[in-house]
Amino acid sequence: MPIGNICAKMDDALRAYLIDVGAGAEADIFPGKWSANKTLPVTICWAHSARPMQEAPYSNTWEVEAFIEVRTSGVQEKNQSNTDPKDAANTRTAATMDAFFAGVTDDTSAPLAAAITQAASVEDIAVLTVIACKVVEMNQGFNPRAVRDMGNAWIDTIHLQL
Repeated sequence: MPIGNICAKMDDALRAYLIDVGAGAEADIFPGKWSANKTLPVTICWAHSARPMQEAPYSNTWEVEAFIEVRTSGVQEKNQSNTDPKDAANTRTAATMDAFFAGVTDDTSAPLAAAITQAASVEDIAVLTVIACKVVEMNQGFNPRAVRDMGNAWIDTIHLQL
């Protein structure tokens, strides 16, 4: 069975899942290849790499490294308090992070994997079944839109292994 571009399919599946759980909307969650030049806040879902499972290299079972970037404004706009940008960033990031702990127990991420698979199937992403999803790490920092605008886009990144 052909797999096609597993990274692009995972981008779409993660996007569909985050929309499904209300961590954003179709207008502000994008797969990696559609993420350039969007108005903040946005969430970008992009699979960095995929490798066949070593135990069964021709089984179409892949391990995917993916990242969810929550990009928010780090600039205090007119009529905002100095904590508004931080609070907005934290609220959006918390909703996204919480989505990756929905149904997870100490024993298994199977309910989360099933929810991602279900969201993908609604979006008509063929031949994609997620069997596990692990949060590897999270990091944060400023990512300027241009060198002269240092620090105007805040990026919170969630690193996943699926």
